[in-house]
Amino acid sequence: MKKIVVAIAAITFIACKNEQKQIIVLSKGDATVNQQKKTIEASNGSGHEEKTFLEKEASASYTVKGPTGEATVTFDKPGIYLVNAKADTLLGAQQNYVQAEQTGAVMTQEVLKQKIDSLEQMVVGKNISEANRNFLILPNQAAFLTSNENAIIITPFRPMKAITSKDGQAPEVYRFYSIREVRETIEKLKALTGPTPSK
Repeated sequence: MKKIVVAIAAITFIACKNEQKQIIVLSKGDATVNQQKKTIEASNGSGHEEKTFLEKEASASYTVKGPTGEATVTFDKPGIYLVNAKADTLLGAQQNYVQAEQTGAVMTQEVLKQKIDSLEQMVVGKNISEANRNFLILPNQAAFLTSNENAIIITPFRPMKAITSKDGQAPEVYRFYSIREVRETIEKLKALTGPTPSK
């Protein structure tokens, strides 16, 4: 009888662990998370802040109250979520892993223009989908990023850190920016474009 009880306890523990959700809240100024009341509150303070908490319920709905109003978001599958409690829209995507020796590679005009086009489409919400592994997160909204609890999430205003492969496997990395940062990046990239040299 004792062995059966232990087995049931072990199964329950595994099931609970599999339902776990890692929720990252981004805000301008401090955010308050109340897991009992299921609320996330943030005012329009100063500075970029982020707060992470774990939610173990199979499905949990939270009211997000931010500078632009409030909305309800639901966390219903295990993995990592990003909550935008800022007044600005967030944009992000999964990043291709690049070996250190390739980071200084020169970008051709063709690749540069493709990058500008891709960013411009993201800003207006085109080609955004879970399948494309890119995200546009409006204020008071949340996005499910990945079921990989070991994925690396680089949030806005954070420098890109050194990332190494593990056991020969490329890491799963997601990089996010404020929409203002993306627009500034587009303008900087456009300044690098020039007329095609005559042959």
